[in-house]
Amino acid sequence: MSQEDPFLVVKAEVEIALTNADTYLQSWRRIMRTVTSAQSEELSQARQELEECLRNVEDDAVELNPRKFQITPAEMEHRRRFVETTKQTIHSIRESMTARAKEFQEAQARKALLETRQRPDAAGHVAVNMDEERRRNNQDFIQDEQQQQMMIMEQQDVHLDSVLGTVTNLKEVAHVMGRELDDQNVLLEELEGDVDRTQSGIDRATGKVKEILRKSRESRSNCCITILIIVLIILLILVITL
Repeated sequence: MSQEDPFLVVKAEVEIALTNADTYLQSWRRIMRTVTSAQSEELSQARQELEECLRNVEDDAVELNPRKFQITPAEMEHRRRFVETTKQTIHSIRESMTARAKEFQEAQARKALLETRQRPDAAGHVAVNMDEERRRNNQDFIQDEQQQQMMIMEQQDVHLDSVLGTVTNLKEVAHVMGRELDDQNVLLEELEGDVDRTQSGIDRATGKVKEILRKSRESRSNCCITILIIVLIILLILVITL
């Protein structure tokens, strides 16, 4: 079975998705106005889910079994930094959207305050018409900016969802690898038990062989002594008879 490192499988995809998100963020920052709807419930939920997945996956895939993929401590630290950088990038996008929304609200409040203080001048109807024209122009401008902002927000949602999906896939791969490692650990434990039992059998067999050899040596020694005694008796008989 191929033991491909899952971190390397999706790292490039995560980096590309974050680069695209940053590109849209730069375009969004060039717009002078923004809307409060940037703080949508859906976007906030996506952020929470993404950060949760990043926290869960940070140690899950890489630290699961580093020796299995021959990962050095330096590479482990590099991967931790990559995960932290990803979370910081997403956090920066959220903070930027929050700040822009706050600026828009403050600008709208200032405009409303200035409009309440305005009074017609000596020209009368001319000043009123000019004020009305400016209000219409401002309203048209705000509507255009809102439409552009909503388009950019939708594009950002798509890319953030892509990052979330990629990280979720990485977590699933890590879980599958974890189950495989658990199965392998069970097999290793069973193999160790078989080896221990085999070693015990070998030790018993070795002891029996040693016992047989010892008895065999004792038996040969007894035979030699008996033969020598018989030879001595024969020699004594011969000496006496002669």
